[in-house]
Amino acid sequence: MHTDIFKQIFYQSNIAQLIYSENNKVLEGNQAFYDFIGFSKDDCPLEILKELIRSIPDDGTEMKRKFCTSKGTEKIAKITKSELQPAKESPLHHIQMIDITDSTKNERMYRLIAENSLDVINIHRLDGCYLYVSPSIKEASGYEPRDMLGKYPNDYIHEEDIPHCNEKHIELMAHKGPVMMTYRTKRNDGSYFWMESAVKPILDAETGEIQEIISISRNIENRIIANELMEKSEKLAVIGRMAAAVAHEIRNPLTPIKGFIQIFQATKEYNEKYGKVILSELERLENIISEFLNMAKPHHEKVEKINLSKTLENVIQLMGSQAAIENKSIGFVYDQDQDYEVMGDISSLKQVFINVVQNALDAIEKNTGSVTISIENVEEGHVCILVKDNGPGIEKDRLAILGEPFYSTKEKGIGLGLMTSYKIIENHKGQIRFSSELGNGTEVYICLSKTGDTPVVCSPRIYTIE
Repeated sequence: MHTDIFKQIFYQSNIAQLIYSENNKVLEGNQAFYDFIGFSKDDCPLEILKELIRSIPDDGTEMKRKFCTSKGTEKIAKITKSELQPAKESPLHHIQMIDITDSTKNERMYRLIAENSLDVINIHRLDGCYLYVSPSIKEASGYEPRDMLGKYPNDYIHEEDIPHCNEKHIELMAHKGPVMMTYRTKRNDGSYFWMESAVKPILDAETGEIQEIISISRNIENRIIANELMEKSEKLAVIGRMAAAVAHEIRNPLTPIKGFIQIFQATKEYNEKYGKVILSELERLENIISEFLNMAKPHHEKVEKINLSKTLENVIQLMGSQAAIENKSIGFVYDQDQDYEVMGDISSLKQVFINVVQNALDAIEKNTGSVTISIENVEEGHVCILVKDNGPGIEKDRLAILGEPFYSTKEKGIGLGLMTSYKIIENHKGQIRFSSELGNGTEVYICLSKTGDTPVVCSPRIYTIE
């Protein structure tokens, strides 16, 4: 009974198996065995079987061997040998062969990729210890791969960058997902260079637990240098444009001032009308210089908790009297039961609100013009302020360049106030956006983070404030 069962298991197994005796009187293979070597049972030459038997060690150690099948293809098998029936006369031996052709070819392919890649490919233990380091590390850092085995990344990373890398490692272990890290690493001559690593966990297919960690790293020193040169170039270009714009803005009022003073010198008489023009142009010069200095000077922000509803009420109170003189109205809509608090610098934010509200007041007509300010808490942890006017609106092409230095929709504006507002809101990790149509007024959206540490991402129409 048992013999029949074992016999069926032997012949029906998908694993190639061969049983033989010392004198070869017993020499039996299953169908999987003959399929593997490419011969049928009747056509298989006896010499092939004998040669296979002779090549297998008697100590039971596992071995790998290449086979050339009857069709000329090459296969690779993992072979194990065991003794089934110890006997003095003729013991039986059992050979088991597992086809590892594909896995061996894949392993060879991956090894070729790793050993010839310009990127540095590493395999780590869960604690970061190097298990494998690709040969490209030699060109990148000067170290031999074998010298790094058993060591840890922090042995080479710059001490200032270790906290960043440790934080990324904790994130990888917690979320079992890939992370990116940028850091300075040491060469064998003691100097440092910038590297970027994509680090990914290798998960067990059954348990989902992290087994090992793989990292692919590359030298980004040239990219860092190129970015720095680009930033310097962009800064120089901005300085050049600003210098040209400042010169142009200052030259405009200087021209009439110089002309009228020359008239005074020639006639030896003072003309009150010309004097008013000179004073007006001098005031314009003073405003240009003041706005430029306000934008350029360093500003140390005092971060504190700000009640935006009270701050906006103060701004409206400050600007309401002048608006009333011109019969322009300012309305404020908000829910008094809500708490509109953000973290920021109250002085800087008040400067932004004053600038935006003043722009709105300047855009509307006397007697019929109105500005409405709305405020709302948003689910994403933001507070959004809307300043809306019923002025003539702004063309789309002009709307796109608002905030650029020395561009303004006002006749005597120089554009630095709005540029400064952009900078202040950006420093608060917020966003300022404009929406306008000709004949339908302009809407200014200012979105701020309640915590001050989470960047705001929004578009002009993402929030609807009534």
